[in-house]
Amino acid sequence: MQVNLRNPNIQVLLHKVVDRTTAAGSAPVTSTNAPTSGANLSVTASGSLTSNIYDLTPWLGEGSQVRVQKSVREPAGAFSISFADKLDSGLKDTLYALIEPMDLIEIRFAGDAWKYAGRAQLPIMMRGFVSDIERRQSMGSDGKPRRTVEVVGHDYQKILQLIQIFNIPTSPDSADLISSFPLFSKYGEAFNVQKSTAFVLAAFNSIVNPYISNMQQAVSSSAAALLEIATDIQVPDAVVSVQLGAFNSGTVQQLLEEYLDIGPFNEFFVEDRDAGAWGPAGPYAVYRPVPFLDATQRSPLQPVAGSVTTGVSPSGIFAPTANCVTIKSDSIVSISARRNDANVANYYWVDAPRFSMNYDDPSKMMANFSALQDSSPYYVQDYGNVNPSLYGTRKLEVATQQGGASETNSGNGTPAGDNRWKNQNSFLDWITKRRNLLIQLNRDNVVLESGSMHLKGNENIKAGSYVQVNYGATSNNALGGIQSIHYAYSVTHVYEPFGNYFTEVEYDRGTNFIDRITQSQGGVPAYYAEKLQPQ
Repeated sequence: MQVNLRNPNIQVLLHKVVDRTTAAGSAPVTSTNAPTSGANLSVTASGSLTSNIYDLTPWLGEGSQVRVQKSVREPAGAFSISFADKLDSGLKDTLYALIEPMDLIEIRFAGDAWKYAGRAQLPIMMRGFVSDIERRQSMGSDGKPRRTVEVVGHDYQKILQLIQIFNIPTSPDSADLISSFPLFSKYGEAFNVQKSTAFVLAAFNSIVNPYISNMQQAVSSSAAALLEIATDIQVPDAVVSVQLGAFNSGTVQQLLEEYLDIGPFNEFFVEDRDAGAWGPAGPYAVYRPVPFLDATQRSPLQPVAGSVTTGVSPSGIFAPTANCVTIKSDSIVSISARRNDANVANYYWVDAPRFSMNYDDPSKMMANFSALQDSSPYYVQDYGNVNPSLYGTRKLEVATQQGGASETNSGNGTPAGDNRWKNQNSFLDWITKRRNLLIQLNRDNVVLESGSMHLKGNENIKAGSYVQVNYGATSNNALGGIQSIHYAYSVTHVYEPFGNYFTEVEYDRGTNFIDRITQSQGGVPAYYAEKLQPQ
């Protein structure tokens, strides 16, 4: 019997962004907690020492745990770290007195560290800002004291939630964004409509990254450097129209969610990367179509453009996201799968608030095009997985805030004439295409699975990737009897020093049920074919 041995390793770095010189007001701080000269200095990729970056790995002891969680459907990723509260390596006081909110934590680990022996660092798992620090002291039942420092934080997407948008008298420019975000002002047709790519770039180049730059300037020159957020835009251009007063208040994160059709059609999230074909190491804001595949053919259901900002084709081997990580059943600790009819829909409707405001009620306009039912249906009655006779009439309604790329004007106040009718028809065509896409994305929900996986730690599995499980794979049959894919929309890595490393996956779009009834297992029942184990 073959026994697989793993050699996981981890590194946790503290980038001291908050270089405190006073406690409150003008009361100076002492240097009693400053590490001694040369203590805990991390080694950069070039091998040089950096005095504002501290290696906290020695404080990970027995009982410590590092959790890194990321979802493509949540506003930000999160991490939590439990450190041993001890004096070590030149530190004169507890870590609790060293770490502050808005300091930066860098987390790197791998299940088999030897695979990265030729690289200067372990793979990046998350870069994030500290949000909460807690010191816990207790006495155990065995009479031994236990002291820990708990650190919780969020990745760079936290910055998008810190920047507030509100229009109140005397509010600072960064709050109302009138001066720093010209898209909000309706000064001529140049700002009437804008391509979605330009909109995302404006948000980061004019708002988010200058905010990070101002953060850097607000601290002393000895503070750790902050990274700007690069962009990876894979969505084919559409039109957005952000007008003064249309977005009353919120955060930059909410602004982007409002106008980028996030949810039913597109995804937006920040992913931490090492240097690669896409560019330098750092956080990347990924804006892409939801990478859903056809239930049986496994072909993309909507086009994914080559990244206009990184130059990397999503279909190429260097694509950093939406890749498929293949595992065997021996990597699974536990797995659950379920199917239900909760998300079955057969009447599909895409509303468009901007069309209602600038043209007419979409329902009234679409009523004039009832002849399009055959080529552009609203009510799908001839597809088995949404059959109204079986499941009843069920409506799925979503909204789009975008328009077709050929649209040149939002329609706000434009006079009747050829230009207005042309833009109106372009908008109607966009709504129709969105509805057809909505049907393609949701017509097989009843046979697709959702569930969770508890896996042997695998640093290659990231939120937004597919996990393919080759059930029954052996040394003589690498593919196994059944190959099923699962879209991992949320991934949590749990690393316990001197203990275990596990990966937890929340998934949907699982195909195991479909594969069991469509893939041939050479005459062997699927129940037995999936039970074969690697030798």
